[in-house]
Amino acid sequence: MKKSKKINKKMTFAELIKEDPEAAMKLASRGMFCGGCPMAMMETIEQGAEAHGVDADELIEDLKYKNNKEMALEQFCPKCGSNNIKVSAGIEGGQNSSCGDCGFDSRGNFPEREVAKKIKTKNKK
Repeated sequence: MKKSKKINKKMTFAELIKEDPEAAMKLASRGMFCGGCPMAMMETIEQGAEAHGVDADELIEDLKYKNNKEMALEQFCPKCGSNNIKVSAGIEGGQNSSCGDCGFDSRGNFPEREVAKKIKTKNKK
């Protein structure tokens, strides 16, 4: 996956969108319509994330992905949150997935990041 090395928490939303025009859509998918907001000229990504109740570090990591399809296809372990997923052919043409870090096994695919976080949080309770 290609990542931009320039995106950071201290840049303004205007700078972000200039660096990566697709960022406006990525932000909108999280309910952050910063591309059309007058505050975008002076508000940093960190300030905007805080105002919207979003984890700034996680937002930056998602914004660095140049291709939303690749990001959506990435799988995460629901037990430990790792993306070190090993996939192998299962019996009867199925697919088996296992976490390379904690060893958690699943018949089929692991969920994407947001779903895995919810499962992990629910399992901690």
